[in-house]
Amino acid sequence: MKDWPLSCGVELVAKTDGFIEQIETVVFPRFPNLVIVKCHFAIGRYQQGMFDLLGVSCPEVILNSVNKRQAEFLAGRFCSQQALGLLSIEQTSIDIGKNRAPKWPDNVIGSITHSNQVAMAAVTDTSCYQYIGIDCERVMEEELANSIASTIVTNGELDLLASVAVAFPIALTFAFSSKEAMFKALYPKVGYYFDFTAAEIIKVDLPNNLIVIQLVDTLCCDYVRGDIFKCYVHLENHHIVSVIAQ
Repeated sequence: MKDWPLSCGVELVAKTDGFIEQIETVVFPRFPNLVIVKCHFAIGRYQQGMFDLLGVSCPEVILNSVNKRQAEFLAGRFCSQQALGLLSIEQTSIDIGKNRAPKWPDNVIGSITHSNQVAMAAVTDTSCYQYIGIDCERVMEEELANSIASTIVTNGELDLLASVAVAFPIALTFAFSSKEAMFKALYPKVGYYFDFTAAEIIKVDLPNNLIVIQLVDTLCCDYVRGDIFKCYVHLENHHIVSVIAQ
């Protein structure tokens, strides 16, 4: 599988007392006008006072959660605020909306993801894209992949993944991540949770970093049975990043 072009831009500087180990902009040439910020964070260095240090509001539901959840939320929201800043948008907080979805400023759409001490946020103006979804996943261990495969893909999708020239845990992580990215992209208009069974992977073209997904169910008037979505994927350092945007 050839690498999908991905380059890191100028690093963003912020005082984080070692919690944010690295933060940078990420450029996907396929998606112009999409601002993406990525960070690596150290859960072991997280302290509650870091919300104030980084200028991120901490909702009560997060304040009452375990440290791991707090650290992930902080890293994701910090990336989001940095990304919004690159759009020249001052936003002191990104609140939690229905079903824990982030509430973006007017005329902005975005998506947040975090996995294994990596967080990413993608934002853009609504005049540029109708929807965006980004997801980052660490490649599954083989035992986990075998145990949860039936909850992610159908038998037909399993046959399709079996034809791909990568190990099964990698192939299944591609499938999981691409469906997660699609969920995040469509949810703002759908407005409710829908299962992975609502969509089916119909093509896996890893040489071109492409996974094609088709809706099996009609989700709302904008997204109906038969609609097709292209998800672009990238594997690097045992992590898979998936992006859907149009």
